[in-house]
Amino acid sequence: MKKLVLLAVAQVAKGTPGTPVPGTNAILCRGFTPQPIEGQVAERNLIKGAKGNYGGIFHGEHRVFEFEVELAGSGAAGTAPKFSPFLLGSATSETITAVTSAAYQPTDGVGSYITLLGYLDGVLFRMTDALGTVSWTLNSEEIPVQKFTFTGTYEAMTDVTLPTGMVYTGFTKPLTVGKVNTPTFTLDGLALTVKSFGMDLGNQVSWRNWIGNSGARNPDRKPTASGVFELTSVATKDWGEACRLGTEMPLVLEHGTIAGNICRLAAPKLQINAKPSITDDNGTVLLSCSFDVKPNAGNDELVWTFK
Repeated sequence: MKKLVLLAVAQVAKGTPGTPVPGTNAILCRGFTPQPIEGQVAERNLIKGAKGNYGGIFHGEHRVFEFEVELAGSGAAGTAPKFSPFLLGSATSETITAVTSAAYQPTDGVGSYITLLGYLDGVLFRMTDALGTVSWTLNSEEIPVQKFTFTGTYEAMTDVTLPTGMVYTGFTKPLTVGKVNTPTFTLDGLALTVKSFGMDLGNQVSWRNWIGNSGARNPDRKPTASGVFELTSVATKDWGEACRLGTEMPLVLEHGTIAGNICRLAAPKLQINAKPSITDDNGTVLLSCSFDVKPNAGNDELVWTFK
């Protein structure tokens, strides 16, 4: 399982596969285990005068890759991070400000199509015309990660030689989440003591195989977030009332302190979408909340900035 390599590159268009190469397009990732095939079985349900199973027909064949990439900057402010093709493939726009930042936020488009090659000890899993979604997890005392899920065109596995010459330059060493490395976390203007926080872009990516059209599609998104933090006084924030009233709360999170490795997440409107719950963590009272992430004018419900 350790003889595993992932290569990926953005395509110029759907139906035009890219050709990722080890020296340029190797992805430093974790949690990646390619599967032989995805799809469904149409049961035949035949009547033949006897009990028994009469089988089915496999259809809608496609491929899904799931993997995690450490959340870190590019190493140089104003330079896109090496994982930026996956953000673009998850239907975000990219705004580069020279020597300053690279920013990503949702768009109404489907996203850039991606070609991915997964090599597993001499077996190649190839996927083209792939679209994806992403979620971010920042747990205190752990490495922050981005989990990507991409869905694309199926191709039969082939036996190949494991590639060599992979170059992972540009994947910056991450910082663990904590007080020093994560200097800013405010929700509704309140600086909270946070155990964990996560956000999911929530692209509704699926595979469709209809007459005249097949492929990955991304017709909608439903971003959500979740957090676990120390319960505040009622005077500071009445979380029950915030839930009851549907209070919309801005979020600002900043991880990293040195230019080139600062990751900033801003969202204008988080709204609690289920009843909060209180738990005991070794004597500390924690509040767990889940949120809908809502836009202002549209396509502005969150912005990830790497600076």
